[in-house]
Amino acid sequence: MKKFTKILICLLICVFCFGLTACGGSKDLFTMPSGEVTGNGGLVVQKGEYLYFVNGYKTADSTTSANGNMVGALMVAKLDGNGNVVRNEDDLLNDAYYWTMSNKLCGFQATGLYIFGEYLYFTCQCEAQDSKLTWASDRVEFYRVKLNNSGSVEKVYTTEVNNQNTVYNFFETESGLYLLVYEKGTNLDHGEISNRLVRVNLNGKVSSVEVGRDVSSAVIKSESQEKPEENIFYVTNTKKANNSGSEYQIWKYNINNNTKTSFSEKQDEEMTLKFVGSNFVYFEMADELDSSMKDLYRSSVTSSSTRLFCSNIGNYDSVYFLNDTRIIGIDGNAIEFCDYEQTDNPTPQTLFEDEDATAINVIGFINHKSLVYYDNNNNIKILDDVSKFAEKPIMTTIAKIDNWDSSAYSTTNGEVKFDLDNNFVYFYEKVGANYYLHRLSLNNITENEKEEMIGVYLTADAPKEDEE
Repeated sequence: MKKFTKILICLLICVFCFGLTACGGSKDLFTMPSGEVTGNGGLVVQKGEYLYFVNGYKTADSTTSANGNMVGALMVAKLDGNGNVVRNEDDLLNDAYYWTMSNKLCGFQATGLYIFGEYLYFTCQCEAQDSKLTWASDRVEFYRVKLNNSGSVEKVYTTEVNNQNTVYNFFETESGLYLLVYEKGTNLDHGEISNRLVRVNLNGKVSSVEVGRDVSSAVIKSESQEKPEENIFYVTNTKKANNSGSEYQIWKYNINNNTKTSFSEKQDEEMTLKFVGSNFVYFEMADELDSSMKDLYRSSVTSSSTRLFCSNIGNYDSVYFLNDTRIIGIDGNAIEFCDYEQTDNPTPQTLFEDEDATAINVIGFINHKSLVYYDNNNNIKILDDVSKFAEKPIMTTIAKIDNWDSSAYSTTNGEVKFDLDNNFVYFYEKVGANYYLHRLSLNNITENEKEEMIGVYLTADAPKEDEE
């Protein structure tokens, strides 16, 4: 028999009159995990010897309830001393050491797992109806459950706008734990655009307050820098009193005490927040001479004094801020950078160009140095260090993912497509009709073992072994 791939599966099938669905592993409670938390904010999060993960990805479905769908269920598995998921003698995931935390559809556009204290916080697709009796599947629900799977799953918040690409982040502050949500989209209940920022208090009895409306940009989450401080910045776009146009203003918001102050004067030119770091707020505006180009400005977080930082930053596909010293810009198959430790208005320089590809799609950064990306041919590659040197970084192709179609779940800003830590890239790969969570080792790759699946297949998707 020919082995399909080294996979971690357990085919536990329950047959119902309406179809097939896979049942999870052991329902018994397990020991409350202890140890360090790693991987907050993505498809996978780990605490001690337990790995919490979203089994797979499924596109939003507004016709039937997502409840009970094992493809996108939330699960946890025990790890051995080497950090590998415990398996049985048949090389399958051992059902005595994995558990289903929730059958809700967690593998969707706004997927995110976080651990704080004894709780696992996660998102799922909304299953409620709106006021027009339409299933509000484009809304995002936030839940929490005890890490040892005890007690019930508790809902903490549901977004009001119909847009799964909601951006959000959790903040541990002096006064406790808070969830900050940037909702941008249409509110079908009220028939209006409702771009707003909301703070959810997760201490004691859960409550929420609206921070601001008409929010056009905000910095509350970034994959390429340390988490933002307790002071959050956002931009409002409001109509002038005489309806002669719009005016923009930057606001500074303190999560701890729920207070906000104006951070800039109102102006007619659109300001788009990009980064907050090294005691500066960075934002883009159109170049005065060429509106198709962008200039980057920065203001001190204490004095709000503004000055031009870098002109003609370019129409980059994406921009990243590293280590308070370098801006990385992606332009097709090229990477440019600006260093600015001692000077303003640095000139962008080409750092790297992938001659075998037409596109560089950033997955993330390891320790804010090594850049991991995939190209237009589904090759996953790593640049050893893009943070601080003038020489061309060394590029290594990790693997080519044959059964992976990034277009199936890569749409707009805010969507979690990948997870990345120092050892693995996590992603969804299609098997049968659905996408299941796989991981690819960044270290010790061999010819026969490049990737592995974590989770449980639905019956119809289970691959058949090839006859010799």
